[in-house]
Amino acid sequence: MSFEILLLFIVTTAMACFTPGPAAMFVASVGTTRDTRLVGHAIGGIALANAFYFGLSALGLAGLLLASPEVYAAIRWAGAAYLIYLGVRLVLAHGDAGFAAVGGAAGLSARRVFGRALVLELSNPKALLYFAALLPQFITPDAPLAMQFLGFCLITVVLDVCAYSFYGAIGFGVARFSAPGVLVSIRRVAGAAFVLAGARLIAVS
Repeated sequence: MSFEILLLFIVTTAMACFTPGPAAMFVASVGTTRDTRLVGHAIGGIALANAFYFGLSALGLAGLLLASPEVYAAIRWAGAAYLIYLGVRLVLAHGDAGFAAVGGAAGLSARRVFGRALVLELSNPKALLYFAALLPQFITPDAPLAMQFLGFCLITVVLDVCAYSFYGAIGFGVARFSAPGVLVSIRRVAGAAFVLAGARLIAVS
């Protein structure tokens, strides 16, 4: 593997990780609880889901799933439904209940936050598409494949942690320096974004 290929993979994956999306909004929402333990579990759930998709790509299963319109459609619809569900709960929630809508309330267990983050990212077809379509472009066929996949996977996990820690810090800062009314407005805007993202998945299905 050349240095140029490695650098290109890092830059491309970093751009994908730092681009705002449902996962970033989720972590930012959890970050508004100012509970670093919950944020860590949210990040862990997302990173595990991406590692799972990475493994599918490495085994050649991701391409098989994408080749089946029925399976891919099911993933898209499941993702859309879950995004809309989270969004509606955020929009309709009042006061601190908004935190519970995304699994970030202090009263919820870290395990539930981890589970919601995991489901959210597993239901994101863009993650599957990314690893199935783009990852093979960085593989050097005449080099040991196992080491390449392992290296790329570790880089992806590290970038995931960095990117979502950044969004968690944004949520933390918003909670610290904003009035409660502002937090409610932000959560409702985030909820509307979840609903729109889910609706868009349905529209392009």
